Amino acid sequence: MAVADPTIGFALPALAHPGASGIDTTQGGSGVITFRVPSEHPPASTTELLIALPDNTPILEVFTQPKAGWTATLTKKDLLTPQKDDKGNPITQYVSQVRWKADNPQAAIPPYQFDMFNIYAGSLPRQDSMTLR
Repeated sequence: MAVADPTIGFALPALAHPGASGIDTTQGGSGVITFRVPSEHPPASTTELLIALPDNTPILEVFTQPKAGWTATLTKKDLLTPQKDDKGNPITQYVSQVRWKADNPQAAIPPYQFDMFNIYAGSLPRQDSMTLR
């Protein structure tokens, strides 16, 4: 399993040395965040990726891009203070984790190869960077 610990400057060291970059991301706005996941050492292949989003600056909406052979799961937590969306509807939860898991061994990332996983996220924090674990 690759566990990300990136900082996105609106980059990522960890177990499999994944990387992250923001495409069209803006402070307080939204955009695509891409996670690059290499599978480094044989014989193990990467079969899972877990991204922990920041609790101190909650991201209210996250959409995963479909990836053949992988299942994405979002974990949510309750907000301390409910917020409202653009239409005035109450929002009581935020996305705290995104997990991708290979559906079968053939979908795993083999050693010495890499793959990319995308999310569309917003609203992003109003700061120069954000750290993901």
